[in-house]
Amino acid sequence: MYFKPTKEMIEKAALIKSVTANINAKKTHKFKIDVPLDFNKGIADGYEMSSPDGQIKARLYFKNGLRYEVIFGGRTVIEPSEMGIEIKNHKLGQNVFVGQPEIHEHDAEYTVRGKHNKTRDLHRAYRFPVHHFPTGLKYIVEFRLWNDGAGFRFEFPKGSRMLIFWENTEINVVRDSVCLYQTDVKKLQSKTLRAEIKDLPEDLRIAYLTTFELSGVGYMILTESNLINYPGAALMHESSGKFKIDFWDSGKFFVKDCATPWRIAILAHDLNTLVNNEVVKHAADPPSPELENADWIKPGKAAWSYFHDKATSRSYETILEFNKQLDDLGYDFSLIDSGWRKWSLTESTAIRKVKNVIKQKPESVDIWVWKSIEMGPFIPLYRQWLLKKLQSIGVVGVKLDHIETETQWTINVYRRFLEDAAKHKLMVIYHNPNKPTGLTRTYPNMLSREAVRGLQCAADADDNTIIPFTRFAIDGADYTPFCPSLPDRCTNTTVSHALANLIVFTSPFMTIAEHPKNLKGTVYQDFFKTIPVCWDETIVLPQSELGRLAAFARRHEDLWYIGVQAGNIEDFEFSFTPHFLDDGKEYKLEMFTDSEEKDSKDTVRCERIVTKDDTIKVNIKTAGGFAGRFIPINQ
Repeated sequence: MYFKPTKEMIEKAALIKSVTANINAKKTHKFKIDVPLDFNKGIADGYEMSSPDGQIKARLYFKNGLRYEVIFGGRTVIEPSEMGIEIKNHKLGQNVFVGQPEIHEHDAEYTVRGKHNKTRDLHRAYRFPVHHFPTGLKYIVEFRLWNDGAGFRFEFPKGSRMLIFWENTEINVVRDSVCLYQTDVKKLQSKTLRAEIKDLPEDLRIAYLTTFELSGVGYMILTESNLINYPGAALMHESSGKFKIDFWDSGKFFVKDCATPWRIAILAHDLNTLVNNEVVKHAADPPSPELENADWIKPGKAAWSYFHDKATSRSYETILEFNKQLDDLGYDFSLIDSGWRKWSLTESTAIRKVKNVIKQKPESVDIWVWKSIEMGPFIPLYRQWLLKKLQSIGVVGVKLDHIETETQWTINVYRRFLEDAAKHKLMVIYHNPNKPTGLTRTYPNMLSREAVRGLQCAADADDNTIIPFTRFAIDGADYTPFCPSLPDRCTNTTVSHALANLIVFTSPFMTIAEHPKNLKGTVYQDFFKTIPVCWDETIVLPQSELGRLAAFARRHEDLWYIGVQAGNIEDFEFSFTPHFLDDGKEYKLEMFTDSEEKDSKDTVRCERIVTKDDTIKVNIKTAGGFAGRFIPINQ
C-alpha cells in the first residue's frame, strides 16, 4: 500500500515558499523522504515496532495524520491515538509524509540508587523522518521500546524556533481498565483515588503519573521524562478513557531546538516488574562523567526536628540540642529546616550561626539546610552567592522548597539549580515539587524529591499500600516515613507498619522526623540504626495487592530485609517462604511485629532461625504490618 498525497496537499505545498512566521527552519535535519513507506507485517497505513523481547509493540499510523497504538502481551492497551504539536494555524502531525525509520538497538548498564544498585537500559529505537507539507518543516518522531515500557517524542531541527500553542497528543486507554489517580497535579499530595475508566468523570484533570490495572494483562503507568525547556503536563480525561496532554499551568510557550519530553507508558505483567522498572531514568539524559563518579554524593538518613513542638522546633537552641542526641542512631545528616534565616537580622550573620551548628555537630553527621525558592534562589546571582557561601561553611546539601509549578521557567530552574549546586559540590532534594521526570539520573547530586502524600498529610494505611506501585515505582520520594511518637501523624497505623515504611518506601535521602530521644532504648534501636536507604536488589512478594497489602523483600550486600504493611483490612495471618535466601544457609530472622494486645499499636521484637525453605507466619492487625531482617548465622 502506498501513502499518496492528495491533489490539494500537493497544491498547498507548491504555494508555500517559506515557513510560517513562527518557524525558522533554515537549518534542518538532512534525511531522505521515502514515499511509499514500507509497511511492516501487513499493518495497513502504518509501521509496527517491537520491544527486544517482543512483548510490547507500537504502531505508527500516518494516513490521516500521525497516530500511535500500543500493544502489550498481544492485547491493545492504548488504542489508536492522535499525536502532534500545534502552532499558529498548523497541526504539525497533520498533512505529513513519513520516511523509513532508522532503527538501532541499545544495551547499556549503569549505576542507580534506590531500589537496586544497577539497571540495564535495553531498548529498540525507531527514528522516523517526517515532512510537514504546509510549513516545509522536517522533524523526527522517535519511538523507544523497552521490555517494560514504550515512549515517543518529537525532535525538531537545530535552529528551529516555534511558538507552541498546545500539544495534540492523546492517550486512549483501553476502556476495561481501572485507574488509580490523584487530583493534586501540583505536588502529588492528594489521596489516591480508584475508579473504572467507564466511571471517570469528563473534564477531570489528574496528575500525569497514573497507574492503571489492565484487565487480564497486568499494569501500566503513564508519565513523562526528560523535560528540557518545556512545561510539565497533567492529564485531562475527556471521555471513555481518552486522555489529553494538559499544560495545566502554562499558556503558549516559545522553544528553540526543541525535543519534547518523552511520553511514557510503563508496562508490566506483575507488581514486581512494575516496581523494578527504570524506564523514566532510561529516557533521561545520562550524567556528565564528573557527576557520575562524584565521591561527594552520598545517600543517608537525615534527622528533622520540624514535627516536634513547632513553636520551638526550628530555633537555634533546639537544633543544637537535637544534634547532640544523634549519636548511636545511624544518622548521616541533620536537616536545618525553615526558620534559620530568622536566627539573625541579616542572612550573612544567620549563615554564621549555621556555621556554628556545624562546628558543634557529631563528627559522623553532616548538615543540610532548607531554602524556599521564593526567598531568592530563582535569581542566578543570589543563587550563586548562597551556594558558594553554604559550601564555604561546610554545608553538604540544600532542601529547596515551594516550587509547586511545572511551567517552562520552573522546569529550567530545576536543572539550573542542580547544575549550580554541583559546581559547589552540594547535594539537593526538592520539596513541594512536580513529579519525578528522570533528573536523578542526569544530576546524581539530586538525592530525592517529595511529590508524595507523606506524613506531613498524616499516615494513611490504604494509601501506603498503593503508592509503592504508583509514585515510588518511578523514583525515590521524601515521605518522612517514621515518627511513631506522634499520634497526629501516625493516626491509625501501628509502629510495625511504620517500621515497614523504612523498607517498602525508598529515598536515598531518608528524612526521619522522630525525635532522637524517642528512638533510644527502644526494642528497634539497633534495627533502625543499621537499616540502609539504598538497596542492591528488590523483590515484591506475590501477596502484594494494590490498596490492601504491600510486601517487599530487599537486599543490601548480604543482608535481606522484609517489610510488610497492610491497609484498613481485617486482622489476618501473613504467610511467606523466603525463597530469596541462599541455599544451604541458616539465618537469624529478627522481626518486629504487631503486639497481640487488642488495642495496642506497639511493636514486639522476636527472632528465630530459618532457611529459605521454611514457611513463616505472622499475625498482622488492621493498618499494621511487620519489619525484619535475615542475618546469616556466621555473622
